[in-house]
Amino acid sequence: MANNLPKAAQPHSLAELHFPVGGERFRPSVEDVVEFLIRQCGVDHVSGWEEHIYEGRELWRRMQFRAVVRDLPAEAAEILRSDGWTIAAPDGFSDESSGSETLTKW
Repeated sequence: MANNLPKAAQPHSLAELHFPVGGERFRPSVEDVVEFLIRQCGVDHVSGWEEHIYEGRELWRRMQFRAVVRDLPAEAAEILRSDGWTIAAPDGFSDESSGSETLTKW
């Protein structure tokens, strides 16, 4: 196994580590943790690992994005309208119950 990536100077020093937090908008994925272990902690890895990590991370973030849109459809529609899309709410749609629990839940 190859391990030629630079490691943190002192891997056990929290000040030297970068903790993944899920990109700009989302929760961390298993791929974030695996990349953290390889890049920051010097865990052994095989050639081509990055491609697999990137593919898995993209899939995870797309799933999270879809969940966000499902929880906040009016917000998603508003953004799309501001970009020139034509979006109409389905009959009976009520924005009052849309997503507030998701936004405040711990």
